[in-house]
Parts: sequence; structure tokens; C-alpha cells
Amino acid sequence: MSWGWRKILQIRPLIRRFMWYKVGDRNSVSAWYDNWCTHSPLAEHLTTRMISRAGYNSSTKVADLISNGSWTWPRSRNNKFPNASIPSIDSNVRDVVFWRDKNAVDHHYSVGIVWEDIRVREPKVPWCHVVWFNHNIPKHAFLLWLVIKGKLKTQDQLRSWEINGVSQYEPVCSLCKMERLAKGSKESSNPTTTYILGFDIGESNFSKWYPFYG
Repeated sequence: MSWGWRKILQIRPLIRRFMWYKVGDRNSVSAWYDNWCTHSPLAEHLTTRMISRAGYNSSTKVADLISNGSWTWPRSRNNKFPNASIPSIDSNVRDVVFWRDKNAVDHHYSVGIVWEDIRVREPKVPWCHVVWFNHNIPKHAFLLWLVIKGKLKTQDQLRSWEINGVSQYEPVCSLCKMERLAKGSKESSNPTTTYILGFDIGESNFSKWYPFYG
């Protein structure tokens, strides 16, 4: 199994609560593990032993719980789920999976809706519109994001990886061969970078470059 598929499978516990079934013929909906009624998943309320004693197993479908319009499970289970309504059956309609978002609104599945529900939200930064905007070039946006966060591998960072005091990176500007501007320094002794940039690169100073985003 590839790395990508392993990562996708790891988010199953996260997205399972958003995936619901609209019951049709009831032949594909798990009675215990799928979301199909207000008490779902029923496995959170019943143990494996309780399911087995009632004459069912882990593969039981919703269709197996209903006969002639009534529940087939023991009366004690009716007391445990007093408001569980019996879903209507339509043998001509297949069970349908849909996405129920965090506001309990049902949607047809789409990547955008899923992302909005499962993504981690952080406070909005003042420079977000400079990095991410319509028709941007993803590679350029990613590099600019690294620059602002101070994570771009500049010469002063690469020199910290030197082994036994030996480094292949010369601490000079690639343009003028003079002393480089180290990341985070307040003043530059390099006239080339001072002329080109005119400011210190860093997240804390970004609002100074674009005050209309501050």
C-alpha cells in the first residue's frame, strides 16, 4: 500500500461522523457502524456481546433489523433507543451516501465541502491575500510562504548543516560576491540586497511592506 493511501485511511475516524446514509433498500447499510439514524452509530451504545445475544453479528444490515414494518430486535433494545424511527423501504432505490456537515446540513459529496469541515483553522494573518489569491502560481505562493515564515533554506541556514566545520556554502552574495544579508538581520551591509529588497524579510515585518493588509 502506497504512502498516500495509508494517509487517506488514517483520516477515516475523522470523516466517519460526517458520512451518513439515506436508506433505500437497506441492503448496504451496516446496522451497527454506519450513520443512518439519530442514535448512529449503534456500536457506540451496544457491545459485541449484546449484539451476539440478540442473534445478530457484525455484518448485520439495517434490512435485517426490520420485518413487516417493525423492529426485529428484542424489546430491551427498544427501551435503549426509544425514539428510533423505522426507515421506509424502497426496493427500487439503492442506499445513498451523503455528507452531513458540522452544521447538520446535508450535501452531495465534494472535495471543497469535506475540506472546509475537516481542516484545522488558525487566526487569519494580515499577509494571507498577498500569498494566496485567485490565479496565483502555487509554486510561487509556496516559496513566498516559506520566506515569510523564515523557513526558506538561505545560506546562513545551510551553513548550520556543515559537518566537521567544513561547508560548501560561501557566506557571500551570489550577485555581487560581497557579504550576504543573514536572515533576520536588521541592517544590511550588502548594498545589492539592500537596493533590491529594501526591507527585512520576516513574518513580523510583512505588514510594514503591505500596510493595507495590516
